[in-house]
Amino acid sequence: MIAAVCAALAQPPAIGKNGVVNSASFIPTALAGREIARGARFLIRGVRLGTSRETTAVHAGSLRVPLLSVNPKQVEALMPANAPLGEASLVVTVDGQSSAPFRMRIARAGFGIYSLNRQGWGPAQATPLKPGQAASITGTGLGGLTPVVETGGQRARVLAIRKLRDGDEEIRFTVPGSAPEGCYVPILVRLPDRPPSNVVTLPIRSSGGPCEAAWYFPFPHWTGRRSAVVALSRTVRHEGPEESIVDEATASFVTPEPGGEFPGPMLLVPPVGACTTYAGGHERGDEFSSSLVSSLVASLSGAPLDAGPHIAVAGNGILRRIPHVTGARGLYRSKLGDSHDPRSLAPYFSAGMYQVAGYGGSDVGSFALSLPAPAPFSWIGRDELAAIDRRRPLTVKWQGAGADRVMSIVAVNTNLESGAIGVCHCLAPFAQGHFAIPAGMLSHLPATGRETPQGWLFLASWPLQLARIRAKGLEEGVALSAFAQVLSVRYN
Repeated sequence: MIAAVCAALAQPPAIGKNGVVNSASFIPTALAGREIARGARFLIRGVRLGTSRETTAVHAGSLRVPLLSVNPKQVEALMPANAPLGEASLVVTVDGQSSAPFRMRIARAGFGIYSLNRQGWGPAQATPLKPGQAASITGTGLGGLTPVVETGGQRARVLAIRKLRDGDEEIRFTVPGSAPEGCYVPILVRLPDRPPSNVVTLPIRSSGGPCEAAWYFPFPHWTGRRSAVVALSRTVRHEGPEESIVDEATASFVTPEPGGEFPGPMLLVPPVGACTTYAGGHERGDEFSSSLVSSLVASLSGAPLDAGPHIAVAGNGILRRIPHVTGARGLYRSKLGDSHDPRSLAPYFSAGMYQVAGYGGSDVGSFALSLPAPAPFSWIGRDELAAIDRRRPLTVKWQGAGADRVMSIVAVNTNLESGAIGVCHCLAPFAQGHFAIPAGMLSHLPATGRETPQGWLFLASWPLQLARIRAKGLEEGVALSAFAQVLSVRYN
């Protein structure tokens, strides 16, 4: 046993897959054009990386890299301003033992913006801004280039650039007068001949005061309040020549904890007419079901609430019980029908109203409400989108279902070879009938690898005004029926 312990202690440091990232953006260097910039702060993530700057050393080729902080799972370093451009092998050495080389590239510039959660996504500040107001963001990796700042897709006027300590830089700008308002308005930075930065968000409200929740997506603002979401959804899946229909019911009863982590990036939706995006390593645990609406509801996190053993859904003379998910108190989820699975029931929803009832549990009382069946829409030109060029804007078109709805457009891809994942989420008014995703947003998605395509393009629609859930023990609660279509695609 002593020998085994000694052998374990003697193992060299190891850099993780996608383990080298800009300290602010967290975008994997596996994505094309995502090099570490000269003079930028960057993170090395892995295991057995040491405990101090005295015992840990990092080299990019033959060049020793200054270290800012060290712990066994993460090292923060500063890429020297004189580092050779191009391919480099990064090696971590701890007490004389070296890691396997990590292949990377060094560039003149590659900017990342810090968010409050220091994960490369989410709010960059909490205090709402007004259009025309001066604001600032902090990041690393400008490389002496002149930045272009875009807020909600609108170009902002840059006022000043200031160097801070150890590779950090501040960009001061004016919030554009035409910027959309919302709690999570996306902001990014562009540099000449470089991919855009990561996207973080700013709260913008012309009247001042606290940011108000979007009426069509209030979930991120329920912190500390006993909350519920119930969704009935139909998803039409298009995979090559095959088409299938999946009907589901999902309900989540939670109390998002005050002071806890930010909601996941998919819940920080942009204003209608704008897009947000993020990229990361798939080992983070990001999972995307082919049922977008059900996955969004299930992603609500917090202290679970007991609403009873099941939720009931009834319509057209058919009653279905939605049980709570084993091991996930507060989450209820069930497939009501699947046209592709012979073991499943036939599609459940048809035109008409459906009754949803909860019988109550130790935390949440009983409730009852009515929801219409998911309202279908047509996806125009869908078959022309099987292969998507990430260098060009992507236009999607639709029709049907009525004007009083919002359209959610989500592009997502996972490259199984590199382990990189990228997601772009846009919202559009349904009545508009079309939307163009900017190429800069699609650049955060990895290219589809040689293995089976892991790329999806979703369109999902739900009402602008959500039904209310009223039950003893709840402070917030909404219910909706949503229709979605998803296409399996390759991102080139």
